[in-house]
Amino acid sequence: HVTVLLDVSGSIPASELADARGHVLQLLEQVSPTRLDLLTADTRLVQLDREVDPQDTLPPTPVTHGGTNLEAALAELDADDVPDVCIVITDGMTPYTTNPWPDMAIYWLMSTDTVAPYGRTIPLPVAS
Repeated sequence: HVTVLLDVSGSIPASELADARGHVLQLLEQVSPTRLDLLTADTRLVQLDREVDPQDTLPPTPVTHGGTNLEAALAELDADDVPDVCIVITDGMTPYTTNPWPDMAIYWLMSTDTVAPYGRTIPLPVAS
């Protein structure tokens, strides 16, 4: 069970959102998770698409213009349905306090040189 959290806050340009969606498609092709949930968030959980079908197109990504608090979005996950792995695609411009789900493996794919204080940070090249 993999959850991908896309940062759709105002600091993320449309081109980076398009790149992020491409990374989600690559994940589906290469990993074939038993279940994929797609979350979009800014200061809150904006949209949650459960059990995305890899054979379908991805749901549309909402565009917001607000701030960012990705931990708040993660905290909104149902405690009985926490994924095994969470992949966060972001520029890292979010407050960090504590991992809301310490038993969940979390990977931060960062389009900047920000390093998250928990989980594993992986630099994400951004197409120019």
